[in-house]
Amino acid sequence: METITIKIDTRNDKGKYLLGLIKEMAETEKEYITIDYTPNAETLKALKASKAGRVVKTNIKEDFFSKLNS
Repeated sequence: METITIKIDTRNDKGKYLLGLIKEMAETEKEYITIDYTPNAETLKALKASKAGRVVKTNIKEDFFSKLNS
């Protein structure tokens, strides 16, 4: 069995459709297709920061958005 990495832009209809087909095939053909979900670099960086305690804490949403946008 081979491992193939495919990058799909799911922000458009064709990418969403292709990903849906692959997921459906993985459900019905479990012995032939498996999907391993790997977070992207941005998500991994955010997880690492969160585990290190670098988080933004606020009491109200306006304060949160002002800190987020700064």
